[in-house]
Amino acid sequence: MTLHPTPLAAFLARLDTLAPEDRADAMANEALETDGSFFPTSKSQPRATLHGVCAHGTDTDDLVTNWIAAARKILHRDAMLEAATRALYDADTLNDALAEACHAILRHSTEASLRMAAQSELDRLARDAAARTAA
Repeated sequence: MTLHPTPLAAFLARLDTLAPEDRADAMANEALETDGSFFPTSKSQPRATLHGVCAHGTDTDDLVTNWIAAARKILHRDAMLEAATRALYDADTLNDALAEACHAILRHSTEASLRMAAQSELDRLARDAAARTAA
């Protein structure tokens, strides 16, 4: 199975291949192509929103650096949530790993059904632990 990167991951990978001085131009073009926004010389504060990632900066270089850092953070969170979701629905996940995955989902996911499933699993684990202690 071949996994295709998200548009955010693909754009971030493309930025990584560019010289730092070329990244602002690439971000401006990406904003035009994807209905994002890129205001590197805004009167109030330079800002950008691309692929759902928002960032501000004190100048253009700072804006680009901050946007890249925010994008990497979001990609890391998404990868962690994907792994936690797999663990939640994998019957072979050990209890400690399952509890850790559930806590990660509750901390980082905004998806109600996923949060409910994680909380339900934590409740079940607590009941199982209480039953073992009582026995």
